[in-house]
Amino acid sequence: MMEKIIANLAKYPQINDYRLVATNSRSNEIFYILDKVETLRSTKLEATCSVTIYVDQDNKRGQASFVIHDSYTDEQIDQKIKDAIYQSKFSLNTYFALPKGEKREFANDSNIIKHFDSDLVFKIGDAVFKASTFKDGWISSMEVFVRENKVHIVNSQGVDYTYYTNSIGIEVIPTFKNEKEEIELYTYLDYDHLDYDKITSDTYDFLCQAELRNQAQKYSGPNELPVLLEDKEIKQVLGNLIDNLDYAMVYNKMDLMKIDDKFYGDGDDMPDISLVPYVEGSISNRAVDVDGIVLQDTKIVADNRILCNHGSNQYGYYLGVDKPTGILPNLQVAKGKHQLSELCAKEHLACLAFSSFQFDIFSGNFGGEVRLAKYFDGEKYIPVTGLTIGGNIHELKSHMQFSEECSKIKGYSGPKACLITKMSVN
Repeated sequence: MMEKIIANLAKYPQINDYRLVATNSRSNEIFYILDKVETLRSTKLEATCSVTIYVDQDNKRGQASFVIHDSYTDEQIDQKIKDAIYQSKFSLNTYFALPKGEKREFANDSNIIKHFDSDLVFKIGDAVFKASTFKDGWISSMEVFVRENKVHIVNSQGVDYTYYTNSIGIEVIPTFKNEKEEIELYTYLDYDHLDYDKITSDTYDFLCQAELRNQAQKYSGPNELPVLLEDKEIKQVLGNLIDNLDYAMVYNKMDLMKIDDKFYGDGDDMPDISLVPYVEGSISNRAVDVDGIVLQDTKIVADNRILCNHGSNQYGYYLGVDKPTGILPNLQVAKGKHQLSELCAKEHLACLAFSSFQFDIFSGNFGGEVRLAKYFDGEKYIPVTGLTIGGNIHELKSHMQFSEECSKIKGYSGPKACLITKMSVN
């Protein structure tokens, strides 16, 4: 398909550069109601190719994108190209060059591919149901998706890279019932590596949360106390701060921090932060970004000092960066210096699930409605619900304590928990 598209692009001398991203996908899926199979399907999707053309005009560069399917005729491709050339005249930007490259295929290191057959989804389903051992709760429905994508990136400057992504996705909806009510919760577990024991363990942990939610009472504790955030929220807070160091933010003068500034505040035990292409278990892993830049580990913060900016080829070019980092998919945070038992020793609120966790980089305000938390009153944990937490990161940067214990989730590797020593709770 790519050869046909490139041949058609060559007919139009007004096109100065191009980028093609072709994706071939296949998947196996299974859907359960209770523990009974309702649907089983295997798919091999029609190959698609995202095409971006670049047209230069008066020292400006216009661009437009469109999608080509494997079944398109030459006439349909030609029409797409003509439409894109016309559209590109309305999106003129400062000129930038595309990255140069070579031909290379990156190995598929995921063990999922070794087990990719129709039986795999049944085995994953068994691993999920193995965790359902609760007296007052059960798994109402569950769906498993096993996918493989082959991604091929080519541009007019020699980039010709192929890489693979593999993933297991599991939707789990449990039901728990007590004397007063019946509750349902939802989670989506994802993996880039097959590990049945971890699937069972993660499902069990989520079902434990659902059981706690079934027992939770209205929060009636203090309006200000230490709050323990988990990895998902750490990723969102630190990730948004790191996003503000993107080349585009610098170019548009929207960056709030500069190279060599302190990142955290006055804390002296704050972990280093990197952006990396690969984190074990993350389905965000990529060897190459969408522009064709081969990605490398990039340290952004060390010893509480900002070392560099990061971002796309286009905005790196605008800033005169010799080798732009590319768009790196994973946040890697070094382990903290506090044991989790130490962080949890005194009165605090441990947030387990939010209805919606919000963070505004410019105001610094963050927090949200807590769907489930555990309030530790100094002696015992009490499951609670119906509360909100709030704070301002610019005021609280020096009040963050990170755990030695670490976890790995989609797009993140780092401390499992962070205690913020004073937050508003209502």
